[in-house]
Formats: sequence, structure tokens, C-alpha cells
Amino acid sequence: MMTRFGGKGDVSLKKTRRIKRHNHVVDFLSYLFKEFDDRLTLDNLRLSERDMKGELHILVNFRFRQYGDYAADFWIKKGSARRL
Repeated sequence: MMTRFGGKGDVSLKKTRRIKRHNHVVDFLSYLFKEFDDRLTLDNLRLSERDMKGELHILVNFRFRQYGDYAADFWIKKGSARRL
């Protein structure tokens, strides 16, 4: 059986799967590097922009001597309605 790659079906199918797997890995690494570049740093805060995009998630830990430890988790689901 000839395929559009000019070879046998099994060989070209394996090659196609290997190429797709390679592309998936490259795309995933590209995504990770972009996320790393866009991370929250003191030089790159953009808090209001991140909040509007739904990318901001703030976790605040509280410690009270007599009551113990507490945590507050602030985030807004992307696309949800907001009131000011």
C-alpha cells in the first residue's frame, strides 16, 4: 500500500506519529517558556491587567498567636461577572 509520503503504510504512519509527538513536545515547551516569561515578578507586576484576564490568584496566610493559622484565597474565575 502506497501512502502520500511515497512509502509503505506502516513506516509512514510511524513517522507521522513520531512527528506529531515531537510537535506536541515542542508546543508544550514553548507554552512553559511563555508562562515562565509572563510570571509575576516585582519587575513585571501588571496586577490590574492580570486581574482582568483572570490570571491573578492571591493566597494570604495569617497567623494569630492564640487562634492559629488561617489562609485566605482570592481569585476570580475567568469570564465571570464582576461588581465593583
